[in-house]
Amino acid sequence: TTGKPKAVMHSQRNFVLTGQSYPAWMGMERGDRIYACLPLFHINSQAYSTMGAIGARGAIVLVPRFSASRFWSDIKRHRVAVFNFIGAMTLILSKKEPEPGDTDHVVKVAYGVPALPGDLRDELEARYGMRIVSGFGMSETTFGLLEPFAERRRAGSMGFPRPHPDPHRPSPAPPGTLAGSPASSDAIRATFRLSSPDWFAAPRYTSSTRAPSIPLRATTSRTTCAARSSGRTEDSAPP
Repeated sequence: TTGKPKAVMHSQRNFVLTGQSYPAWMGMERGDRIYACLPLFHINSQAYSTMGAIGARGAIVLVPRFSASRFWSDIKRHRVAVFNFIGAMTLILSKKEPEPGDTDHVVKVAYGVPALPGDLRDELEARYGMRIVSGFGMSETTFGLLEPFAERRRAGSMGFPRPHPDPHRPSPAPPGTLAGSPASSDAIRATFRLSSPDWFAAPRYTSSTRAPSIPLRATTSRTTCAARSSGRTEDSAPP
């Protein structure tokens, strides 16, 4: 996300699992609305905003781009319950002068990266009357790690592996699995197997994207999708 968009293989299963899980991760209720101002080529808007709205039986409020001047007016007018952020969005919003109506909205939680310093997070939560949570993930898996939603979070923590809310479904991690623990490592690997079972740990697909004369340019963890040279891109997908 720091450069040009790069292709990543995803299964339909991964999008379905995310749509089922995201509302639970964010404490959403049926009918809640998600504000989407991030590019739709980005996994955040695709999996969390779009599939999250579907999973919550809610709605997605889609705008062309992030605008600091229109952000809160959009949020209030459309009665948004959740929004996702990346990059400097929250820092830009924090520069806005406080107003009496700062809490005149129905936002429950803002989710995104990078994680904010503890003092800034506390300041914004108090000012706007909402929860701000962060996580750690990658385009290849929408599960990854998440700060606990209902507990006080430790600043700088990567959180816990995200479980599926249905106890009868295979879950990447039991509740409370600590990041960095052996169980956490197993959980992260499990998310790849759940979301992308056909091409996880499949080096033949990585090698098939390369021609001897084309240097490897864009790779994603064990799911290489493109090799580029002189403007020419060759894509490969599992059958």
